[in-house]
Amino acid sequence: MGRYDGRDAGRVPVISAISSIPGFHIASGFSGHGFGIGPGAGHLMADIVMGSTPLVDPAPFHISRLRPALARAA
Repeated sequence: MGRYDGRDAGRVPVISAISSIPGFHIASGFSGHGFGIGPGAGHLMADIVMGSTPLVDPAPFHISRLRPALARAA
């Protein structure tokens, strides 16, 4: 109890560009952990939006991990 188990794809936030909608980015699904991981998530999103090289691998947060249909749309 009280620990963050990020092994389930649905428990990891989505921090991703949506390429099917140019200029649209999403940071959502923090499951109550937003205060704790918000600063890092904000930094990652800023890197993605600005086209900078992120400090962390953004792949685990990409929306495409949730459904194959979303992978095609993103």
